Amino acid sequence: MNCSKGVGTAVGTILIIAIFTAFFAVYLYMANNNIESRTKLNFESLSLMRLKSTFSLFNQSLGTTWFISTVQAAFITGDESVGCGRPDSSGPVTIRDPDYWMQTNPSFERSAPGEIIAGEGRIPQIRKYNAAGFNPQICYPRDNHAIDYIKTVLQTRDFLKLTMPRPEQTGGVSITIPRNGDNVASTMIFNLLDDRIEESFTQTIAASYGEGAISRQTTNNNTMFTSLRQMVASGRLVVEALLVTGDVIKGGPTSPPPDAAMPHYAPRGALGIPPTASQQAYKDAFRDYLSGVAAANGGGNVTINEMTLSANTADNSGVLPSRSPGWGLVLHYDATITYSEPERYYYHDLAANTFQKKRISLKMKVEDYLPAIDCVLWQPPDFLLPDGFAQFNWNGGGDMICCAGAMFSCNVDIQDMPSGNELSTGQRIRNMDDGGSAEQEMCNNILGGGTIECTATGFTIS
Repeated sequence: MNCSKGVGTAVGTILIIAIFTAFFAVYLYMANNNIESRTKLNFESLSLMRLKSTFSLFNQSLGTTWFISTVQAAFITGDESVGCGRPDSSGPVTIRDPDYWMQTNPSFERSAPGEIIAGEGRIPQIRKYNAAGFNPQICYPRDNHAIDYIKTVLQTRDFLKLTMPRPEQTGGVSITIPRNGDNVASTMIFNLLDDRIEESFTQTIAASYGEGAISRQTTNNNTMFTSLRQMVASGRLVVEALLVTGDVIKGGPTSPPPDAAMPHYAPRGALGIPPTASQQAYKDAFRDYLSGVAAANGGGNVTINEMTLSANTADNSGVLPSRSPGWGLVLHYDATITYSEPERYYYHDLAANTFQKKRISLKMKVEDYLPAIDCVLWQPPDFLLPDGFAQFNWNGGGDMICCAGAMFSCNVDIQDMPSGNELSTGQRIRNMDDGGSAEQEMCNNILGGGTIECTATGFTIS
């Protein structure tokens, strides 16, 4: 009996140990499985955090990239005059050179303010350029043209050709954005205001890491402070002012001589030139006029590229309509008006590889040919001149005259003046059978027997 009891005790002990071992094994298994699950969950959480963090940082970086790109595009848009003088989708550009907002062809007569070509007036309502055939040809960019040019710069100057970071650069996260050709497929919206450009770029970003993935449409909004819109508006007003100026000056004098007893008249009294003005005074007066036009429309800085006062020729016969060469004076001016604002942003010059603070500027060029003296209008019967001719100053002393519609000079070298119209001391205006020109004979015919002679002090009549 005692042996049997001992065996039972041993079996019970072994059973208890087995039970505890089984429970302990189950506990260890459950504990180990819990740790493994938590480890896996933590790993997945870390992976998701890395994915989300990388996605967010990339999107923020993309927003900064769009802002910098827009700044660069605004610099280029101003430097390239909103594309004026360059080809665009509205058709062939008849303005010959870059940056021009107004350019006249002197071989053709100036278009009248109310003239209609291709269904529109000379100031276009929709297109950037007026229709081919207007003289002058003008560029008249509106807000939408400025926005379109910024977009064009972004799309064609590699600003949208972004290289996506490689996974080894982003901790294994793969990032992609759909593309249109080489460019990132981003929808661009711009709002051009007086003091700023509000921009919005929208695109779809896809990121993946391990088994996790994010694909979401994001929008980056930025504000760039610039007065580009006002500068463009000032340029339009300058074009309008210069068109009106050409309309007023067209055809020469608009009023009779101020004093019949004083036959010295300014080439263009409409610009405030004194009666005894010389050709240099005329140039100075027109330079001041251009500066005044710019000052009244945004304060642009005027640079005169070229300004000449010359006799009319066959090449500029449209300035003095139906006039023979040497029948008047023509002013040709070519000027650049530049608008700029305080330095706010840095410009990356790719060619020079420099990155420096710079003003956003708008450059516009204008060119025109205007009648300075139309001799056909300074003769009887339109003007009852006392001697049948009108006397002007080139350098001084009445060294130019208009007689019978033709212009003659005395001891001065006027560009493009026909040789038969240039006289020197001791020479007089003669008939053709006496060695004079056809223009000289026409002048003699209205003098009633008088004689016009070039002297050291200018023309005299006897």
